[in-house]
Amino acid sequence: MKQLVSVKGPSLIEKTYLMTDLQVKIYGDHILRTVCTVVDDNITNRQQAVDLANYLAIMKTAVGLAAPQVGLNARMFCMLNNDGELMTIINPQIDIGRGNLHFTEGCLSIPNVFAKTEIRSKYLTATYYDQNFNRKTKTFVNTEAIIFQHEYDHLNGILFVDHLTAIGREQIADTLATLEKHPVRTYHPIFVEDTDTEIKSKLTIYR
Repeated sequence: MKQLVSVKGPSLIEKTYLMTDLQVKIYGDHILRTVCTVVDDNITNRQQAVDLANYLAIMKTAVGLAAPQVGLNARMFCMLNNDGELMTIINPQIDIGRGNLHFTEGCLSIPNVFAKTEIRSKYLTATYYDQNFNRKTKTFVNTEAIIFQHEYDHLNGILFVDHLTAIGREQIADTLATLEKHPVRTYHPIFVEDTDTEIKSKLTIYR
């Protein structure tokens, strides 16, 4: 695993990376179609939440990551809000959704596929627990609302490609078929350099 991160000297990213041993699951893996289990407040689940947050923090382009994407059957995900802050969302429940947005989405579990979804709310209010299992209620708007809904779907075995029009699904059908048959079922995404002080600060929060 170490060779996947190229840095000079002691590496915070290497330490975090070795700590989690997580890999992203690819389209076709059964976990991506699983309705995930409610998460209890215990040491194991708290550590999984930390690992998930750290893994997202060191990715180069991702804005969200759900537990089933790394093989965990748990109702939790991590995301960046509109201010670029890393949030841990556990046992979420969408209370209110309104407005409509058409948004071009992608997914770590469906590499190199980007398409416009048809069913997304512009505003939503959700109840969830944070990484310390404190109950929260928050209204998400615009981009962060899209991210929340995308990751929330993962917890119910739903992928963004399920929200495409018939024409949209037809356009990516061959790509999805290829992914589903590919012998490699997991991969490591691109990571940022650990000289990035912003990323270091995020990791510090979740250690």
